Amino acid sequence: MGNGWLGRKGDSYTDFVLDAAVDERVFATFRRQPVYRSIVETLSAEQGAEFLSAIDDPLVRRLCLASAAADCVGGPTTFPYEGVALSPTTLRYGKVLCDLQRFFPKYPRMRRIVEIGVGYGGLARLVWEHHLLAETMLETYVGIDLAPVAMLARRYMDLCTSGNNVIFLASEDTAVEDWDLVISNYAFSELDRTLQESYLARVLENASAGYLTMNTGLWSGTAFGHACFTVEELLERLPNAVLAPDRPESATSNYILAFGDHALGAGTPLEEIRAGSQRLIAEREARRAERRSLRGLFRRATSGIAAVLAS
Repeated sequence: MGNGWLGRKGDSYTDFVLDAAVDERVFATFRRQPVYRSIVETLSAEQGAEFLSAIDDPLVRRLCLASAAADCVGGPTTFPYEGVALSPTTLRYGKVLCDLQRFFPKYPRMRRIVEIGVGYGGLARLVWEHHLLAETMLETYVGIDLAPVAMLARRYMDLCTSGNNVIFLASEDTAVEDWDLVISNYAFSELDRTLQESYLARVLENASAGYLTMNTGLWSGTAFGHACFTVEELLERLPNAVLAPDRPESATSNYILAFGDHALGAGTPLEEIRAGSQRLIAEREARRAERRSLRGLFRRATSGIAAVLAS
């Protein structure tokens, strides 16, 4: 993703991930460090609880609640969920896995899955462990990312589960292949338009189905200081592309774009997705205004007290 991803923030993240991949001391706590939490481990305890409530598949729920050991790796901030200390990110991945099974009827028979942007490998681990227990037909899971991120994910995966058929590749080492399913949680969304075009041509358009969690393109063709595809362009470009709300709601402009062979019918109209985003934006602004008002009230009250004491 490199220079086409989040600018200087992306560069700082990449440098940190490289340190975490090669330095034992950095690796021990990488998931709780500010530069990493600002990109990957972004969820609150309350949001984690909402994602756990959304996990309606018993096996996926059991896998998530059995993830305490994996959630010690990298030292993330954890919270108690049903008596188990977990990262909220793990529970979001559990919700994604439930979506994959619900959105794509052929999911149990899919043999080749590719993920664009792998984080630390958390979703890859969960999908592979689910495959082992559910005995799906998955043969290969490939994660594509920057070379340091691929290194870090490999290290995490090797410590958490036996996933020899889970492969992490640097984006420049990825050949054009056919896929049963392509997944991306925000990574494709946050790339600049040139890199998005590259992934469209090399990966997305060679997949029978796709699941993209998006946070750009809903309101304009720019984000993070660079150009990107709009939602209208992606709906036109990808076969049988439809939209779905990203629930539980975790940000104001998030949505899901599914394409190819899925079970969503016509999906959710773009106007409805945008109306939901506008509601969340208005609620956020109302909370900010309330905080500003409370701060102003506090300042006036303390000023009044100080004046009385000084008189």
